[in-house]
Amino acid sequence: MNRASDTLQVSLSKVHCYNLKKQHLFDSCKGNSILEVLKDVFALHATNPQTPYLSLFARLRSFRKDSFDRLMYEDKKLVRVKGMRGTYFIIKVEDFPLVYQATRENNAKLKVLKNWGIREKEYCKVSEKIFEVLQEDGKTLQEIKRVLPARLKRTVQRIVGRRKYSATNLSVILNILEIEGKIVSYKGKGTWSPLHPNKYFLTQKLFPSINLHSISKDEAKEQLIQRYITAFGPVSTRDITWWTGFKASVVKKLLQERSDKFCRLEIDELKGIFWMAYKEVKELMATEKPEEVSLELLPYEDLYLKGYKDRRRFVEAENEHIFYYNGSSAAPSILFNNRLVGVWNYGLSRKEKITFKLITNLGENVLRLLIKQIKRTGEFLDTLRG
Repeated sequence: MNRASDTLQVSLSKVHCYNLKKQHLFDSCKGNSILEVLKDVFALHATNPQTPYLSLFARLRSFRKDSFDRLMYEDKKLVRVKGMRGTYFIIKVEDFPLVYQATRENNAKLKVLKNWGIREKEYCKVSEKIFEVLQEDGKTLQEIKRVLPARLKRTVQRIVGRRKYSATNLSVILNILEIEGKIVSYKGKGTWSPLHPNKYFLTQKLFPSINLHSISKDEAKEQLIQRYITAFGPVSTRDITWWTGFKASVVKKLLQERSDKFCRLEIDELKGIFWMAYKEVKELMATEKPEEVSLELLPYEDLYLKGYKDRRRFVEAENEHIFYYNGSSAAPSILFNNRLVGVWNYGLSRKEKITFKLITNLGENVLRLLIKQIKRTGEFLDTLRG
């Protein structure tokens, strides 16, 4: 095909199978290691501390909580960062400079300070004290607050339309320092409960050899778009713009300038033009529907469910509200052969069992498989609950 102009035609069923394999969501395609999975999916959603564990559990042949904790907290090969769309992700440490440079905004600090009425002089004094406190070890917000002089602490407000928001200057400045890559935050080893406070650490203290300026901003943006398309393609321009948080003009310009790297596709049953890396096209076209089915319990904000702005590949428009809160946050969902067929839930206590609700009849055989999957997931949750 002519790389510059031709558009490849592909069936939706082929795309479903290709994406499920890429996401390690067929039993025969489960990953053998956390780093192997991250190489394919690039980043794990990590706003909720439980999500990375359950996302990995769904994608690995064998997964234990302590294997993730060791990689994260002892080996320090993973890092939790504020990345695309200002959302928390867990990525490989080697990808930190790429994500930092691609997603940082020019004058972001000044914009946040202005919005909250904090002057540069105040920011410098508070951040200097934060750096001093964190030299010893990681600290929670309350621990930092306790050692911060009273003269440096105050409540600040931000007005958006008719709404007024309040916060402490400390929490706002900590947020800025995370955006700037100067600090990172974790729940801590052995902790998966969202009720447990975050601890803040100096980036350079945890990762002394890392250089967040080892890649240019333009190069990082290009690489991030390429990594996203490779992990989630075929994707639309709208998908790319939403996931990266970049302006549509930036995305369109790159796709045009790198037309030798990206293939245009039309997908049966889905309107519009989609893109994927040329190097992946051969694998896509060779993908055949396997005899096995894919049936997974994906967690809140799972990376795959959050990988696309257009959710038609997962669910009909009239049912989208069941799986996406306010059109955005992804509910804990049951994914059957790449279609959303139900939601599930669980509690923080061992006494609380998994509950689920289906929106379609799966049939007796698939239902038995689902019950087996629920039991397996419940046993894994018990290892997390302790």
